[in-house]
Amino acid sequence: MRFPLRAAMMAALFSLGGLTTGAQAGKIVVNHDDWTFRDVGFTNANPGAATFALNIASYFAGGGTGNFLAYSNNPGLTGSTLANTLTGAGHTWTASLSVPFTLANLATYDGVFLTGNPGAYNATVLIDYVNGGGSVYLGGGSGYGGATFEATNWNAFLNPFSLGFDTAGQYNQVSGTRAVNSDLFLVDGVDSLFYANGLTVKRLQFDPNVRVFSFTSGFGALALYDSELQLPEAGTLALIVPGLVVLGFAARRRRAARGALSRA
Repeated sequence: MRFPLRAAMMAALFSLGGLTTGAQAGKIVVNHDDWTFRDVGFTNANPGAATFALNIASYFAGGGTGNFLAYSNNPGLTGSTLANTLTGAGHTWTASLSVPFTLANLATYDGVFLTGNPGAYNATVLIDYVNGGGSVYLGGGSGYGGATFEATNWNAFLNPFSLGFDTAGQYNQVSGTRAVNSDLFLVDGVDSLFYANGLTVKRLQFDPNVRVFSFTSGFGALALYDSELQLPEAGTLALIVPGLVVLGFAARRRRAARGALSRA
């Protein structure tokens, strides 16, 4: 029976990468700064901020329209431009700190967005929400409580997913409208985003579910956790693919040899 090389390559990638199917994937998108989705962020990075917001919403909703909770009173999530952008695309958007922060309640939303004042945020509840297939967007750099408090507060949630904000005790001083040069699907169609002194994102250790993306100046601007991501790193792919090509040629030679013997 023939087994095409492309199929062999995909089988190897699924095996080595551990891709899974079935239950909904837990997702986390971390942005180093909350100003991206403030009204001024939309004005200074137009249409980049709107496209980015819609990409995230579609990702969390599985490609359709979703019901989202902005658990915040921070302008980074309560601005009218963000709300109008999402509701205009058919999404449901609720911005409030008064919504009960329980697992049962969060589970009714396709995604939870947080930044600034943590309110009744509970890291254990949020961890359980993601592990159960929930999606979370977290914006840093709000200034609430200072850099050390903010990083420590959100890291209680992020660290179990091999992610974290920089705990050096200061913000990264990255400000202005910055070009976005990345092949990350979340920034498809996004040429720039606006920042105003964020909190750098880091990957704590190798985790096949995690990617950190540096848009400008080499700092961690955006991070992604997806429980179904699990693709090999680029370096691993560079080792896998040549080996698969060799195996493919070897298989072809064996088939050719068997054909020659059968005709003899």
